[in-house]
Amino acid sequence: KFKKQNPEAIRDKVSNPDEMEQALSRVDWFEAAHTPNFEPRRNAGVPHYIAASCAGLLFQPIKGGPEVALRQWLGTFGKLEKNFERRSLREWKDRHPGFRSFTVLRHPLARAHAAFCDYLASDWLPELRPYLKRVHRCELPPRGQPYPDADSFRDGFKVFLDFAKFNLTGRTEIKVMPHIASQLATTQGFAAVQTPDHLLREDRLADGLAFVTSDLGLPCPDVPDTTDLQPWSLSEIFGADLEDAAQAAYARDYSAFGFGRWRA
Repeated sequence: KFKKQNPEAIRDKVSNPDEMEQALSRVDWFEAAHTPNFEPRRNAGVPHYIAASCAGLLFQPIKGGPEVALRQWLGTFGKLEKNFERRSLREWKDRHPGFRSFTVLRHPLARAHAAFCDYLASDWLPELRPYLKRVHRCELPPRGQPYPDADSFRDGFKVFLDFAKFNLTGRTEIKVMPHIASQLATTQGFAAVQTPDHLLREDRLADGLAFVTSDLGLPCPDVPDTTDLQPWSLSEIFGADLEDAAQAAYARDYSAFGFGRWRA
């Protein structure tokens, strides 16, 4: 009952069919050439910012980074200001014209190792333990209790890296915690309120902090060493399989920040 409109071939309807075919062949209609990103966006994390009251220094920490060491380092300048809200942060910035803000990037494998050690001590995601037991057949030691040996700790850490990969690609029912989120997503979240003036590298932290403090005419004290808080250091358990697992989980960080393979 319907009469087909314009039944002639498409090539007969245009004056340059060959050029049209070549042009359309280059269009990626479904973005098949782009790597999909399922990691949720992060907020600015303003309540976690730390400032030195007697200096124009604002630290925007990334979970799993050297937050404890930097907190102690900032404390050498005087009383710390914490628990910011957006309004109180604006007021602090108004009181400190010419301030400098910074964050510290850590190698993804080292950051995941620090996050795993912190989780064993503080249990910042209670639902993770039953999930790992049910899905990955991995039972972590009770909160606050260490692994009996380095090999079992290493096995647990490997499972943690696999979980991070699935978690960041939206393949688990567990929410993405700041400790597991990529550093790229975290720094992008910062930009909604305060883009850091400096992205410092942990392996060149002393040089980076010296540059930041010299910009403000301040001395640069040494950064405290807090590596003894980890039951087993990464150098004791490191292997190529852990590096491969970290690259699979945090491919965006490796690509965005140019991280190579971890070196002790």
